[in-house]
Amino acid sequence: MGVAVEVPVMWQNTATGTTVFGSGDTELTAGANVIYRERFRTGFAGQVIFQTASEQALGGGSTKLKGSWGLTWVLTKRLEFTGAFSYKQTIHIVRGGPTKQFEPDVTMNLRVLHTTWFVESDSYYDFIPEQFAPMIKTGLSRSWGETKSWTASPYIEWPLNSYARMTQHHLDVGLDVTWYPFRGH
Repeated sequence: MGVAVEVPVMWQNTATGTTVFGSGDTELTAGANVIYRERFRTGFAGQVIFQTASEQALGGGSTKLKGSWGLTWVLTKRLEFTGAFSYKQTIHIVRGGPTKQFEPDVTMNLRVLHTTWFVESDSYYDFIPEQFAPMIKTGLSRSWGETKSWTASPYIEWPLNSYARMTQHHLDVGLDVTWYPFRGH
């Protein structure tokens, strides 16, 4: 069982050419494993995305609920497959349109030189315009600290069709930094 709170710090160029820096919408996630074995795990999670962005361009247009089912299959000691299948829907709108999406997310992870290298299909299907937005993301992840409670994951992501380019971005480069306060205890 786990609980996570995410408050993204974002820097973004807007369509008008201005630069915006601040916090994005806060995400509260809770989940639990139903099956947890050495080579296979599966479980469920629920998420609420709140309108807390410091700048309008960074979010804050709606409140959303998201339910997910995920699995991990350890193929070898160095190769792992993960999948998460989610449904997200808007429950309150301040501005913009509603969200109603199915998000199939599958990832292959390869552990080499104390680093996890990954390739991820981070795609989604929009029910309202009935369009699929395939995205591909690749990067690496490495833990550090005495108990390995900090993890950094630089990545690059790009769209694979015109709908994904229209609704997302042409290229997304980022760095996720995560702290696991109870790891190693």
